[in-house]
Amino acid sequence: MNPKLFIEVLKSKGITHYFGVPDSLLKPLMSNIYEDKDLTCVITANEGNAVAMAAGYHLATGKTAAVFMQNSGIGNAVNPFLSLSHAAVYNIPMVFIIGWRGEPGGPHDEPQHAAQGMLTLPLVECLGMYPQEITAEMTDDLVSTRIGQSITRHQHPAFIISKGAFGEEVHHIDKGYQDHSNKLLTREEMIEIILNTHPTAKIFATTGMIGREVYELRTKSGAPHDNDFLSVGSMGHVSSIAVGYAQEHRDHEVVILDGDGSFIMHMGASLQVAKAIKDGCRIFHYVLDNNCHASVGGGNTLSNDIDFGMLSRAVGYPSYISSIHGDSIRSAMHSGPGLYHVLVGSSARKDLGRPKESPIINKNLFMSHVND
Repeated sequence: MNPKLFIEVLKSKGITHYFGVPDSLLKPLMSNIYEDKDLTCVITANEGNAVAMAAGYHLATGKTAAVFMQNSGIGNAVNPFLSLSHAAVYNIPMVFIIGWRGEPGGPHDEPQHAAQGMLTLPLVECLGMYPQEITAEMTDDLVSTRIGQSITRHQHPAFIISKGAFGEEVHHIDKGYQDHSNKLLTREEMIEIILNTHPTAKIFATTGMIGREVYELRTKSGAPHDNDFLSVGSMGHVSSIAVGYAQEHRDHEVVILDGDGSFIMHMGASLQVAKAIKDGCRIFHYVLDNNCHASVGGGNTLSNDIDFGMLSRAVGYPSYISSIHGDSIRSAMHSGPGLYHVLVGSSARKDLGRPKESPIINKNLFMSHVND
């Protein structure tokens, strides 16, 4: 479907405000939303924030907003939807636009999307939303009719977007910091430096390209993967996984490789990281900040509006290092466990591979070497 037509149908129903977290399947739609000066689009920290902001917008204006997300984000949205927006509570209308990763019978996808893809439709129905599938095979007229009828008849329509439903992305989306501007390294270059600086550490890598780059770098160097836990899915939770581990192995050096989008999504977890370090855990928490959601189609994270130094002091990190460029990362290690805010470029290799082993094999390999 022409994404502009989708937007125009929503406009005809009075929907001009969008809140949410980007998804690669929605990239063509988001490109057009960003370019339309009549629309307001806010990228939120997580999908629950988007539901709450859409509710606040309705309270202020009486109008309906759209909430966009990947289907993996439904989990973050469940509580504010059921306890705030649901018909049994405040009955606040909003339109959901959900990218359908892991669609049954669809193209091959990452392992973390398998269960979520299979459960997307029944989960949305169970929540009390009204799901409508939008696929590439549907005509513009059919989709327009379905959108219009769904919004008119239901308080909480949910448009479930299949891969390719909006065609290919042809417009620019802001992709954060540009590589080699102000001497920024790419994220992969910086990860290689970090891995070499912590040769025996247990590595906890967040979902998306960061985990894939760790895997590729290990493979390229001929190093084993047994010290690396590559967190697939569960965006925003890698630091909590690492803390749960570190508290049981205080003698181990633990490295968290977080992204800015991941860190922001559940920023409250930083309190537990800081407390664990103060309690004796040897945790180096790296936030690799490219100021965008690079793994899911772009869009800024607002990380450049955060004073990471002030945040680190507020939550209690004993050490803070900011904006390290290039090889200076090695000398910074003398500062010890703490928060390391590292600016990196936003691009990734187009030929970036994926782990060949399943998540279960990765887990078992990691656990079999816990005491090494």
